[in-house]
Amino acid sequence: MRFNILQSVSLCILAATVFSGCNPSSAPDHSEENVIGQALASLSPLRDSTGSQKQSIAVFDEKVRKIHIFGLDPLILQRTLDVLNPDNTHYVLYSGTTNYIVDLSSKHISIFDKNSVPQHNPIHFQGIPKSAAFRPDLGFLVMYDDLQSVGIIKLSPDGQVLSSLAIGAQIGKETIVSGDLLNDGKLLLALSNSSLAIVDLNSMLISRTWDAASVTTIPAALSKIIWISPIPKSNTRILIKTVDAVVLYDIGGAGSLIQSIPATDFKTIKLSKTYDPHMVLDTGKGELKLFYTDGNIITSTQFALPTSSGDYYISNPILNSDLDIAANTWTYVYLSGRSGS
Repeated sequence: MRFNILQSVSLCILAATVFSGCNPSSAPDHSEENVIGQALASLSPLRDSTGSQKQSIAVFDEKVRKIHIFGLDPLILQRTLDVLNPDNTHYVLYSGTTNYIVDLSSKHISIFDKNSVPQHNPIHFQGIPKSAAFRPDLGFLVMYDDLQSVGIIKLSPDGQVLSSLAIGAQIGKETIVSGDLLNDGKLLLALSNSSLAIVDLNSMLISRTWDAASVTTIPAALSKIIWISPIPKSNTRILIKTVDAVVLYDIGGAGSLIQSIPATDFKTIKLSKTYDPHMVLDTGKGELKLFYTDGNIITSTQFALPTSSGDYYISNPILNSDLDIAANTWTYVYLSGRSGS
């Protein structure tokens, strides 16, 4: 498949009224490795869980230290929210359909309902929030901090906290290394022994522990897993990045390996779950490859990033990557650069 690239932008994004700037680097992006859901950001995603473009976004303004919600068509400021501990680093999650906002900062969480009424600290973190799987359509928010604590919140459609739990990341003798929410509302986890686990969150919020009634394990027999992603419109097929392979796996029944592509010496440049899961790897042979799947087979395509001078340089960091297989489009933003020699 040859993708229609809607946007291949070589720039460092600066929004003077919102962001203080960005620092170009040629290092690969490891922020999405070993997380639950996706790494947190000060700007909410532009797509919802169905892949539809959102009509509004939330952003933490680093100048005035408040959260703004903007309508996108037309671009207009809809409301502004004061936050606790405004001097801290803040991350936002936003449900455009139900119109509530999640604000995360060091050891703190606030959930603002559609009327901007806050619920502060429904759970307490020991560490700093690192990532989150956010599915307002399913009523669940699962967070992961830098001390490997897991926070689980069940939410009503208007953002009211119905139940919550903060718990450690150890399940039996193993620890959580990656995960995400499945389309049926269960939590998919990769564990330190490279097995997989499927967690019934409703059951766990009652038992308050990683018990056998809530957790089903699958001995996947893979090498060390660093990233795992559900595939849209499928409850059983998942895309996995291990330390040495790109893997398509089916978690139905006892689990089964569908396809594995060796990637022992490949360097990870970008991992993305927006909208269809995909990854960009440096093969070490002077080329980049995009790996993606429709749930039936893993496909790869070679490409290069043009620099501002017209050269091709494979080590440019990709800041944002959005793949829509159905629409045959791949949109990405990257930093241009030139090799030192």
